[in-house]
Amino acid sequence: FSSSVGGSSQFFAVSGQSVAVSAATALPVAVRTPAVQVTAASLSVSLDTAPGTGDSRTIVLSTSNPSGAATTTSLGCTIGGASTSCTDAGSVTLPANGLIVFFAQASGSPETSGVRFGFTIGP
Repeated sequence: FSSSVGGSSQFFAVSGQSVAVSAATALPVAVRTPAVQVTAASLSVSLDTAPGTGDSRTIVLSTSNPSGAATTTSLGCTIGGASTSCTDAGSVTLPANGLIVFFAQASGSPETSGVRFGFTIGP
């Protein structure tokens, strides 16, 4: 799956190719979870362009309520400086019939970049 994020903090979809949206609301790119509780795990993220010296980008799986307010989970990783990838072998439980989205939190002024990611999701 892939997306593109700019130099500010933004949300992007957890499935398919999407355009990142402002950190003001996650709703435009939120994806619904199945009708049963599931576990998301084993996150792997790569950037096309490194954030740059002194800059970083943290990619975190988040949940969203129906009004678009998001809460980050513990599944995420940080890419900084000249690095272009990160992983998180952890897992989180996601509620049935919920909304999920990725949050890309910028620190400093990271370069605009394409983002590619993968993770497992299942019972």
